[in-house]
Amino acid sequence: MKPVSSKQTISHFFPAVQHFSSNLFSFFLWIFSKSPLVPLFPETTYIPCIAFSSFLWYYGRTAALSIPHRPAAGGRCASANAERFAEYQRKRTNILRQGRRQVVNIKEVARQAGVSVATVSRVLNHPELVQPETKTRVLSVMEALHYTPNWFARGLNLGKTRTIALLVSNIERGTDRDLFAGVETVALKKGYATFLCNTHGSAAAEADGLRMVQDRKADGVLLCAPLADLSGLHSAGIPCVSIGRPRDALTENCCYINCEEGAFRMTRHLLSLGHRRLVFLLDRSDPEDLRQVAAGCRRAVLEWGGGADGRVLLTENSIQGGFVAAERLLQSGPPPDALLCDSDELAFGVLKAARDRGVSIPEELGLACLTDSPLCTIVTPALTSLEQPARRLGMVAARMLFDLLENEEFSAGVPQEIILQPKLKIRRSCGNRAHISELFDE
Repeated sequence: MKPVSSKQTISHFFPAVQHFSSNLFSFFLWIFSKSPLVPLFPETTYIPCIAFSSFLWYYGRTAALSIPHRPAAGGRCASANAERFAEYQRKRTNILRQGRRQVVNIKEVARQAGVSVATVSRVLNHPELVQPETKTRVLSVMEALHYTPNWFARGLNLGKTRTIALLVSNIERGTDRDLFAGVETVALKKGYATFLCNTHGSAAAEADGLRMVQDRKADGVLLCAPLADLSGLHSAGIPCVSIGRPRDALTENCCYINCEEGAFRMTRHLLSLGHRRLVFLLDRSDPEDLRQVAAGCRRAVLEWGGGADGRVLLTENSIQGGFVAAERLLQSGPPPDALLCDSDELAFGVLKAARDRGVSIPEELGLACLTDSPLCTIVTPALTSLEQPARRLGMVAARMLFDLLENEEFSAGVPQEIILQPKLKIRRSCGNRAHISELFDE
C-alpha cells in the first residue's frame, strides 16, 4: 500500500478540521450563554457573541461542503467524490496559471519545435538563414508558449543591448518630432529600441545625456547639432552619426538638410515678387542654424542687388515670440515689404499681430517661413513655407548608423556626408498671384 504523505493528510482532513473547530467554538459560546455568569455581562456582550458563533458555524459548514475531499479508496461515493475533486483541482490550477506567469526558456522552445537551440537562436537573430518551414514551426511554438527573448541577457552575452540613442535639442519642435519618427521607423525594422534624450539646446544637458548613453551601453548614438565633446564616445567605441552640418572639418559621419540653400531660395523668391525691404525673424536659441540661415538670406540679397535690403531680428522660437517681435516691428514705423520667419510658429504669431493691428497680408506685408506643417494650409492666407524632409533625414541617419554597427569596413573608412535639399511650397501669404492654390519649386 502506498504511504500517504503528511501534506496529503493535511489536505485530506482540512475541511473536516475546519468544520469541527467552528462547531466546537459555537458549542462553547452556547454553554457560556446558558451559564450563571451571563447576568454579570450586559446583553450587548453575549448577544453579539451568539450571533458571531452562528456565523462561524455556517461559514465552517459551507467551506467544508464547498471544498471536495480527496477521494478515499472504496466507498459508495468514491467515484462521485473523485470527479468533484478532479474538477476542483483543474479550476485551482487554472487560477494559479493565470496569476503566475510560467517561465519558458529557449531550450523548451527548441524541444517542442524539434530543432536545436542554435536553430531557435538563428530564427531570432538571422531569420533569413533559416528554412521557411522551420522558421514557421519555431515561431508558432514561440507564440503558443508565449515566449519572449530575454534581451538583457542576450545583450550581456553578445555585448549588444540592441538600443540606439537619439539626442535632440527640442522634442516639442515639429522637425524634431518628425526626425524621431524617421529614426524609430528604421530602428524597429532592425529590432532595436530608441532611447530619446531632450537636451533643450544645452551643452551641459547634452554632456549628461552622452554619459547616460555610455552607462546604459547603447550600441550607437544619433546626435543633433552636437555641442559637447564626443571624445568619450570615441574612447568607448560607440559609433556616432551627427545630424546637422559639421562646424569645421568633416570628422564625423553626418547628414543634414541644407538650410542655407533653402533660406537663399526663399529670399530670392520674395525678391522676385517685388519685395525689397526684408526682415529675417530668426531663432536666437540655435547659433549654428542661425548662422546658416542668415548666411543664405544675406547671400540672396547681395546677389540680387538693385536696392534690396535685409536685416536680422532675433527672438524666441514660439508663437508668442513671433507675436511680440511683430508688435515691436509694427510699432516702430512702417512695416517692411516682407517678413521671413525661421519657423511656422513664428509666422503664426506674426499673423495674429498683423490682424490685431489691421495690417493686411500679403497686400501690406508679405510673409513666409522656413518650416512647413499642416497648419500652414489652414490659416488665411495660406503660408508660403519651406518643406524640410525631417522624417526622411531621420531614416537616412539611422541607416547610416546601422551601416556603422553592421559593417566594420564602413566604420573604418572615411567619414561620409549626406545632404538633403528642402523644397519651396509657394502659397498666398508671400504675394503669389497664381491661380492655383499651391506651387512647388523643384
